[in-house]
Amino acid sequence: MRMKSGVVVKTGVFLAAFVLQAILPGYADDAYTTGVKLLTGKNFNAACQSFQSAVKQDPKNSMAYYYLGLSRHYMGDRNGAMTIYKQVVKGFPGTVAANQALSAIATLDPGAAVAAQQGRSGYPSSGSSSAGQGRSLQSGSQAGAQAGSQEAYYGRSAANDLIPDETRVYFTKESNCFVFDVTVNNRPIKMLFDTGAESTVLGRNHMKELGLPVPTGKPHGEAHGVGEGGAQKVWMSKADVSLSNITRKNFPIMVQEYMPGMPLLGQTFFQDFKYTVDNAAHCIHFVKRSRDSGGSIYASLNNDRNAVPFRRMGNEIVVDTEINGKKIPMFFDTGASGVALSPEHLRQLGLEIPEDATTSMSQGIAGDTLCKMFPVSSLKVGPIEKRNFEIGVVMQSNMPYPLLGQTAYSDYQYTIDYNKKLIYFVRR
Repeated sequence: MRMKSGVVVKTGVFLAAFVLQAILPGYADDAYTTGVKLLTGKNFNAACQSFQSAVKQDPKNSMAYYYLGLSRHYMGDRNGAMTIYKQVVKGFPGTVAANQALSAIATLDPGAAVAAQQGRSGYPSSGSSSAGQGRSLQSGSQAGAQAGSQEAYYGRSAANDLIPDETRVYFTKESNCFVFDVTVNNRPIKMLFDTGAESTVLGRNHMKELGLPVPTGKPHGEAHGVGEGGAQKVWMSKADVSLSNITRKNFPIMVQEYMPGMPLLGQTFFQDFKYTVDNAAHCIHFVKRSRDSGGSIYASLNNDRNAVPFRRMGNEIVVDTEINGKKIPMFFDTGASGVALSPEHLRQLGLEIPEDATTSMSQGIAGDTLCKMFPVSSLKVGPIEKRNFEIGVVMQSNMPYPLLGQTAYSDYQYTIDYNKKLIYFVRR
């Protein structure tokens, strides 16, 4: 979530950068697309029924099978989910669905994921799966599998990427968010560093501004986020994307019909790294995840009280948070300038919008929507505890979980370690 101005006022604009991607097959059928909408809306039982219909309609729809397993996973049917995930890995080797299923297996049973990656127990070998193309799958690491899945699905190899052992990249701040100077096919553009975006995302308008070919034909999927426009059609394309001395060759990017604001440098770009955000120095220190060292010099593994565990939903980072003493999972979203909830999330917390709440406009990937701003008594995540803390309620959004944005942790330095699935916070 971002703001065009540094302060939210009644006439201000409150912007949100959350993107949840759904890859569709070459065509969209009603049962599948309905299932995706139900899943992102956390109506897991109904989503499960829709995906069961979808796989009957098209037994070759690998993503329908994967989402069927994911629906059961969120319903608490771990055994049923594991069975489906295994079927996906075995039946659709080298696909996006297979590698996402492999990642899901790792969250349920890391040993089973390692066995799957090594070709044991009837799973495809690493030679036939995308994770074997220049990357190794860390046990329990969704990001590693997602990287491999993109390489296989979009016909790329990471061998030509330029991935330094470590590097520091400096950013500027715009309304609390981190802005990087990036090149796309050697053309400069400013992009937001966004842990709340599953993929690296540009609009067709950005592609035109860069003088790059604009994808045409049938959309490949949908993007869901904040705004009244609902699901946004997206196309998958490829480009060389560089940030400082990090370069991804022939890299998959998601192109949206129209995207307000800056494009997003999302999880798929930086998932090979653990990294430390130094707000004071306006710098992010990236360290290659495969290094044997402890990682970033800022990360102290002894400060366990400052370590916040996270889990993955797709590529998203989910952390357990408390608002007014009530627990709620939230997306850790560096592309959000503040903390945003939907009206449904507010109901889950037993809260109501006060009459004196400030009104502003929120702008996300799906356009504009009204936003109500008001303080809550407390917000807590790990060692961070805020009192009389302002949140925003976006009236139209498609967010499974609220967004934990920059105002919650901008006064902290933090390291995100994907291998250990921990965020280490240090007060600065």
